Amino acid sequence: MNDRHMLLKELKAKVRDAFSYQWDPDRPTRAGVFEDGKKVGLRFEALGRSGSWVTVHEEEPVALLTQDDADDLLAQALSIFLMKHPGWRS
Repeated sequence: MNDRHMLLKELKAKVRDAFSYQWDPDRPTRAGVFEDGKKVGLRFEALGRSGSWVTVHEEEPVALLTQDDADDLLAQALSIFLMKHPGWRS
């Protein structure tokens, strides 16, 4: 298994762990890792009033070369996602 594959696997596990419970029981959320070529991004969604999932934040894909790259991507994305908390259900 190459380093990129391992970093991607670990990032997915961290996202899964972070969203293993609902952050706000009144506003269901979910997160996912997506790949764009050799780059990786994160997408955060909240259940909208209409009952459909709405993208709250999508972190621009970056190359994962080190564990710090993966951790920085997750930290940056979570920070923005949580900052947008008041508007999750719009």
